[in-house]
Amino acid sequence: MNKLTALTILLFLISCTNDNRMKIYTENYPPFNFMIGDSVCGTSTDILRLVMSDANIDYHLDMVDWSDSYEKTLNGKDIILYSMARTKDRENIFNWIGKVGTGRSLGFSKNNRVLTSSKPEIGIIKESNIHLKLVNDGIKFTESNFCENSERLVMALAIGKFDIICMDSITFDYNVRRLGYNLSDFIQDDRYSTEIVDYYIAASKKFDELNLRKIKRAYAKLDSLGRFENIRNKYSSNFDDGLVK
Repeated sequence: MNKLTALTILLFLISCTNDNRMKIYTENYPPFNFMIGDSVCGTSTDILRLVMSDANIDYHLDMVDWSDSYEKTLNGKDIILYSMARTKDRENIFNWIGKVGTGRSLGFSKNNRVLTSSKPEIGIIKESNIHLKLVNDGIKFTESNFCENSERLVMALAIGKFDIICMDSITFDYNVRRLGYNLSDFIQDDRYSTEIVDYYIAASKKFDELNLRKIKRAYAKLDSLGRFENIRNKYSSNFDDGLVK
């Protein structure tokens, strides 16, 4: 190995261990956040990128399972997580930067599914808003009930692994279409639902105050200028057929 190659490797290793970019996490939850090729996109993602650019803060965005990103943000420092439902239980354990969307989680089942038990098998994303709500309602879950993202939940319902799955209604609609299923093959089950909630860019409770103010100011400025509406309209045009009834 020559000296130039050795120096290049050393500099690369140093850069990897000294990455001072702000960490930002999200999950695969279309149309708010999802992957196209190697790029994370979606309504919430485009808003987040615009805000961070205006705030002039360098960051690294990573898409990981919701439960992992939630725990990292809850227990970590200087971490951003979006699109998180802003709920009463979460109000005081995160910093809240700005709204990126609105939604409601519902239960969904196959319309030809015959339930043979009073306790249906429910599929859900761990640490999601609907998961925490159903736990508070007294429903017990094990690891076998969890899927890492919304797409896998829809696939699991389609093949009969679960009797019911719970997720945001727009996300369910999007995934059904994207996976090539028919919306008419599924029905809503309102017994497993949340109220309408706002989705936010959130941050860990331990967060640099100067950076937090910069990001909040950037969000407020862009929001006042109406810069987010074009982003929302760009993605909402894909849902003209309406949601599952």
